[in-house]
Amino acid sequence: MKDKRYTIKMSLNIEETNDTCGEKNITFYNEDNALDHIIILGEFFDLLLENKSWGTTGSNDELVERILKPIREKIEPPKKKEVA
Repeated sequence: MKDKRYTIKMSLNIEETNDTCGEKNITFYNEDNALDHIIILGEFFDLLLENKSWGTTGSNDELVERILKPIREKIEPPKKKEVA
């Protein structure tokens, strides 16, 4: 029996021509893992959309931290308790 695979696909669709470019696929062998990743990606996209002025001078440290902090909190390993 073939292993099940779950693929997340992301690409840019050019609506005028219906062409795609910048395609990226990542495959998982566990449905829960794939769903966890797509949820994080969705949240990341939502945060990115808050930035209305991209470019080399469009961001600042506060904006970058506001975008990355929630994602970092989800993917960082748990903090180990220090033994005194």
